Amino acid sequence: MRCAVCGSTRVVVERKKEGFSQKKGILGGMLFGTTGAIVGGASGNETIYYHCGDCGHTLNKCMHQYEEMELDFALNTQDSEDTYFIDRVNRMKNKYPNAGWNLEKINQAKKNSRASKLCCDDDVMLECQSFIKSNGKTSSEELTKYMQALGYKSEIIEDIVRKTMRDDKYKLKLSLENNTLYYEFYDSKELIDNRTLNSHNWLIYSKFTRPEREKRRVAENEKLQTIILNIVKNNNKPMHIVELMEADERIAMLSPQKIQVLCIQLMDKKLLKPEDIIDNVYNGIPRRKNETITSTINKTPKTDISLENQKLCQEIYNVLKEYGSMTVPEMMQKSKILSSISHFKLRALCRREERDGKLICLDERTSKFSIVE
Repeated sequence: MRCAVCGSTRVVVERKKEGFSQKKGILGGMLFGTTGAIVGGASGNETIYYHCGDCGHTLNKCMHQYEEMELDFALNTQDSEDTYFIDRVNRMKNKYPNAGWNLEKINQAKKNSRASKLCCDDDVMLECQSFIKSNGKTSSEELTKYMQALGYKSEIIEDIVRKTMRDDKYKLKLSLENNTLYYEFYDSKELIDNRTLNSHNWLIYSKFTRPEREKRRVAENEKLQTIILNIVKNNNKPMHIVELMEADERIAMLSPQKIQVLCIQLMDKKLLKPEDIIDNVYNGIPRRKNETITSTINKTPKTDISLENQKLCQEIYNVLKEYGSMTVPEMMQKSKILSSISHFKLRALCRREERDGKLICLDERTSKFSIVE
């Protein structure tokens, strides 16, 4: 039996009679009438209290049996060098500090685990980060001594210092007093602009590679915008976001939110009109009246894209009607027409039909589609 707050075994059980016992009152009334009911009910219900001698809490229940099993397992694996068991011990030790932990075993297990590491992983970088944040700043010599005290190998320590110099979370300052290089924890979007550029080539490299990455991102977005613009122009009628995804494989893998953002950027450049996209994604310019949009849709004939999608949807119906519920890859195996299009476009067509209530996804895990009867 353990305390549910701190995990201590120093728990004292106290039993009290409190309140009015309805069960005893009914039984006393049946045997001795009104007087028996009053006397029997007044004897009260038995309430159990658990007083912890370590944390001082008084609770009406002790630790759950399953939680106590978890705690006992952590206590039995305090000396394990496996990272999984070390994390479990740390988590349970923080949750139940008075459970009777052996700090010598825990620290020795951590040292042995650190000494057995072959490379610098995320856990090592987190320890390095916490040390720099707690001290405000540190030099490479101080960081090396700290990591040596933790039990890391010299190869790992060299890797830690090298990665810390390249990490965007830290900025470097060259002290003018003793010419020592210090690391400071720095978490800001303006990191490169605020850093002092010195003789370190990696700083200069970062200074010029960030704008290049931004240029590549802008160029990729411009290519996607060109694809969307060509689809809308060739279609000659307002389109949904889903229809844009179905029209070209190069944007079928994008999320609807990404395509909405690209459409808004085209509208800002005056290359697209708000009424070209039926989904209400652009509120900067007032839309035309509903009558104008409806008349435009009705007067415009269906294009090759919409006719092709209708044929594909009909083929999906035929396959599902013949073979029953199927996944998208299974449909592509059963039909030559469906196998000629991409996996993403076929899934987009199925999702559109599912949204319109014509198909139903039977199981999210298996993603099987079937016809709604």
